[in-house]
Amino acid sequence: MTLPSGHLKAKANYVVGWKKIDGAWKITHETFVPESQPIPNPTLLQTPARATQGSTALRQEVIDVEHRWTAAELKGDAAGVERVLADEFVNTNEDGILQDKSQTISGIRSGNVKVASETMDDIKVRVNGDVAVVTLHIVQTGTSSNKDISGSIRVTDVFVHRDGRWQCVAEQATRITKQ
Repeated sequence: MTLPSGHLKAKANYVVGWKKIDGAWKITHETFVPESQPIPNPTLLQTPARATQGSTALRQEVIDVEHRWTAAELKGDAAGVERVLADEFVNTNEDGILQDKSQTISGIRSGNVKVASETMDDIKVRVNGDVAVVTLHIVQTGTSSNKDISGSIRVTDVFVHRDGRWQCVAEQATRITKQ
């Protein structure tokens, strides 16, 4: 394979490993092997550890992180929330406003965001290797800039597993209004 012009030109074979996980075929690894080297025996290629663990255990790991995140918010523990959020975290809140990690942490640290109560239900976790997508429903009471943020909210969180822990990279929240 030759890369498009303007890129470093090299000839290589693109090697993809597949494995059946939870009844579906998933890519477990990808690599480029220079044409000057033999393609490795597929049975010798390593599968990421996250993809080989039991899916129930992985889902529970992510749910535990969600619970730690909620507990930290309830205590106003900015450091606890900071540990859950990846550096590149972005939140699209229920008002459609984008907030990055530093804005999210700043709101908690300053006391500007106060969550008095929060319950989670209808939690669904889908794990694919080192990525997990969580959908859940929360009912919360609290304030942000002295504005009532209480209500029922549908949330989607995207986590990546890196540095030995699950970190949230994106969150999207939608307020559920009564019809």
